[in-house]
Amino acid sequence: MVTGAARGIGRATAIALSRAGAHVAGIDIAAKLSPILDFEPASVEDLSETGKLVTAAGGRWMQRVADQRNIDEIRAVGDAIVQEWGGVDVVFANAGIQAFKPLLEMSDPDWHDQVDVNLSGTANVLRVFAPLLVSRGRGRIIITSSTQGQHGTKSGSSYSASKWGLIGLMKSAALELGA
Repeated sequence: MVTGAARGIGRATAIALSRAGAHVAGIDIAAKLSPILDFEPASVEDLSETGKLVTAAGGRWMQRVADQRNIDEIRAVGDAIVQEWGGVDVVFANAGIQAFKPLLEMSDPDWHDQVDVNLSGTANVLRVFAPLLVSRGRGRIIITSSTQGQHGTKSGSSYSASKWGLIGLMKSAALELGA
């Protein structure tokens, strides 16, 4: 299962997993999700293109449009994967956004959208999919952080805070789930 699968790192990972023999469920919001972003959002067509590339690489593909900020949407995806494929073995929580603005000039969306997508959304993915791994007694969780999760960045406090948070989230989840 790969979030943010429509383009970039998510797409490349979905294809690589397919080449390694995995069935891939690709999730993406595939829509504009924040007024703070100054680039064209991924589309359903982008997500479908990832699916074509995954199947061309030999894998099976399941496509779902979902917003990881909404845990009910992520639960529905988890249910679909269990129903179709019996479960999940690898969870790659990759979806994220980035924008820059000085802390003292930020509007609420400048702060909340990055923290909600990057940190809270990733936590939602783990809260839904980790129990599926536990029930199988195995699996892997991978998340995308950033070097900005290890140092601050001028005009990047919300992004850096969300990525630092991801490192703490994953280290804590590893302690809880490792056994």
